[in-house]
Amino acid sequence: MAYWWSCAWKNPDHLLFTMNIFRYLLFPLLLCPSLLLAAPGNPDPLPSSRWALALDYQDMLSTHRTHFRGGSILLSRPLHAGWSVGLGLEYAAAPYHDDNGYNLYRLRFVPVTADAGLQLPFGHSFLFLSRIAAGLSFAKYQQEAGSLPGQRTVIREKGLFLQGSLGVGYQVSRRLTPLIMGGIKGFHMSTNNLDVNPHGVTFRAGIQWNIF
Repeated sequence: MAYWWSCAWKNPDHLLFTMNIFRYLLFPLLLCPSLLLAAPGNPDPLPSSRWALALDYQDMLSTHRTHFRGGSILLSRPLHAGWSVGLGLEYAAAPYHDDNGYNLYRLRFVPVTADAGLQLPFGHSFLFLSRIAAGLSFAKYQQEAGSLPGQRTVIREKGLFLQGSLGVGYQVSRRLTPLIMGGIKGFHMSTNNLDVNPHGVTFRAGIQWNIF
């Protein structure tokens, strides 16, 4: 995290991205739930006795303009007043990514995460969704130095995964809810400036099924 802030102050683009995180994601995460909870007439969230299974497609655009595409699965348990906790598994891949002067090929990331979420109804059958996830990300990719084209080394490593998302869902029925979310995430958050850490804005679209 210290490395993130040092880069932000030295690089205007990185600083703008960092400030936008607080402006468009973290601030609404704190503000919107309190406003919705205070609004009169909101119906109660789904019963806390149910487990929910969410499947979604994700597309992250990194700060290096690389798309990391994949999907995730989340099993969550509602608690009280719309809050929930869960465990998730994600897969994301990219054919090529440049980082720290290296050409990286066939990148694969598999994060295993713990998730905390907030789900609040508004309007007719709509849901406000907020999720934060943290976990361990397993990475595999081929590394090629720019000065040594054609010589690739297979790298396997792991690191801290973080993600925050906001979105909306529409309750088609008591069990099925399509959802769309946007946010930010990083696959390998680190203070080491030599670590490969794709991070950026992400788009998510999927369904949530209340299984029992």
